[in-house]
Amino acid sequence: MIWVASSVVAISWAAVGIYTGLATQNPARQSAAGFCEYRVELVRDRLINLLEQAPGQITAPAGAKFSNLLRETRALCAGRDPETTRKLGRIEALYGDFDLRSSRHADARQELLAL
Repeated sequence: MIWVASSVVAISWAAVGIYTGLATQNPARQSAAGFCEYRVELVRDRLINLLEQAPGQITAPAGAKFSNLLRETRALCAGRDPETTRKLGRIEALYGDFDLRSSRHADARQELLAL
């Protein structure tokens, strides 16, 4: 009888723990401002990682992943607050400059290889 009661308590404790852990990870339950701040920091950190790579090491999938992350973050956080919108706009402009420089670098490399 004691085994059954302790088993029920252990299973209930594990179920409540799992439910609580999953509930705290659900973005819908987080505050919108906190969620958007996290996404903006994530986008910023990813762009910094791209900027730190050598131009020849950046792959197209890495750029596409960043572009998708930026687009999703902009869609999720559009109109939340002016500061978030300003930060995302600036990150997008910096990424555009970076992408343009990367393509010019690739073009110059191809031209040099053709000489």
